Amino acid sequence: MSNKKGILLGLILVAFSGFVYFLTLKMKHVDTYYVKILLISLLTLTFIHIVKCVREGKQDPDACSNSSEKFLTGKQYFIVSAIIAYVLLFYVIGFLFSTILFILIATFILGSRKIPQLIMVTGAVTGVIYYIFFVYLHLSRITGFLFR
Repeated sequence: MSNKKGILLGLILVAFSGFVYFLTLKMKHVDTYYVKILLISLLTLTFIHIVKCVREGKQDPDACSNSSEKFLTGKQYFIVSAIIAYVLLFYVIGFLFSTILFILIATFILGSRKIPQLIMVTGAVTGVIYYIFFVYLHLSRITGFLFR
């Protein structure tokens, strides 16, 4: 993939992020805090990608080919799919259950096959995230419509 295609991919992601952010502004009855955090993360990574393509493209026209040709291959595809499912499951099964499910799947995809290790990592990470967001920051809990 040429340098221009890498920059075009970045601009498409910026447009997508802007569109989704605009949609979240209209959602008054739903807490969109988590979606906005993910959009800010996506925008940050996209800008890093665009800057890399512009900087390296001056020296080598195919500078972005290393990162753009292999976009979402192997484990990366499954991790991105798990992240999307994680965000969508917030409003179905709630924060706690979707976080537990996401961390179990992500650690399994990343290579951990020991059941005690999976349980310990899932419990520890979920506990830390829960404490930071709901005890320390006092954010509202997302309960899915299945458990209301």
